[in-house]
Amino acid sequence: MKKPCVVLASGGTGGHIFPATALAHELLKRGYDVALLTDHRGQRYSDLPDCVTIIPILNKLSGKTSITAKLAKVFPILKAARRARQTLKKLNPVCVIGLGGYPSTPPLLAAILMKIPTIIHEQNSVLGQVNRLFAPYVKSIALSFEHTDRIGKKSKAKCVVTGNPVRPEIKKLSNTRYSPPKKEGPFNLLVLGGSQGARVFSQLIPKSLSLMDASLRSRIHLVQQCREELLETTCTDIEKLGISHEISPFFRDMTQKLGKAHLVICRAGASSVTELIVTSRPSILVPLPHATDDHQTKNARHIETVGGGYVFPEKSLSPKALAEKLSFLLSNPATLNEMSSSLDSQQHTKAAERLAKVVDSLAKPLDKKRNITY
Repeated sequence: MKKPCVVLASGGTGGHIFPATALAHELLKRGYDVALLTDHRGQRYSDLPDCVTIIPILNKLSGKTSITAKLAKVFPILKAARRARQTLKKLNPVCVIGLGGYPSTPPLLAAILMKIPTIIHEQNSVLGQVNRLFAPYVKSIALSFEHTDRIGKKSKAKCVVTGNPVRPEIKKLSNTRYSPPKKEGPFNLLVLGGSQGARVFSQLIPKSLSLMDASLRSRIHLVQQCREELLETTCTDIEKLGISHEISPFFRDMTQKLGKAHLVICRAGASSVTELIVTSRPSILVPLPHATDDHQTKNARHIETVGGGYVFPEKSLSPKALAEKLSFLLSNPATLNEMSSSLDSQQHTKAAERLAKVVDSLAKPLDKKRNITY
């Protein structure tokens, strides 16, 4: 007797792939076979178990949002939907889960036409374009945040709040209590820029640190993610300030660095916000100003509302304002501890399990119809 198969349909960026990875681990534990349909970017992530079949289904599409650009995406998506249909026939899944991004469109479209049970999962606090398209037609809508915008009235009855699944190594950090810096001790500052590094941080961080009192600045150990083309300039600017630093486009031990951080400065993508909550890291969030539906600002407000971080719009964040905030936090470790304590790490640590239960609710009724076992 064969195992039941679940297909994950996901965009190829970390924000989509990381939840897919966490969910894949949980589904494997529950006795499912798992396949991931994504684009060529999704193949680069090595955290997926070897037993997960990865199938590139759609090439990267233009990120432009004009009407012409959107129309140009239709043909390759329909062509990919035909391939997805053939793939689903071979895999014969009990369920298809869309985790957002254009590459999830062909598998979801094919699955709905084939009457395969479907679920969509939204990582952000605003339902994304692809998920909005399929919301009326799927069996269930899983949300990361209770107050998620852009959900149609008819779709709300299908919604369940699961949280956003996090990778196992991040989940382990939820068991480690946040330790604030000593009053005069070293201060670990982690600056992240998303999957490609944020250009604004390479300009803003050195200028802000240069405005701080030397006695505070000397305590900082800076770990910063930086774009390749800005690496030399950023390192030079930081070295002039005499600050201990590690600056690189990519860190293989990012989980360990996050676990040691006293404060994180970053964008407010879904994965970043979720991992900050799970690890109870105080933060300064600078939402990407041109994010679709301004979803990063809405993500960031979840942390700010409970007191776990500060939100600064990029256009209004000056080196002086950031220097003042950093100086305050370095001088007040008790505030950092309060920020950490305000974050409910349990909100997302069980997300993979909750989402897997939604899969169970759709898949297991098919037991009697198919020759499968759990």
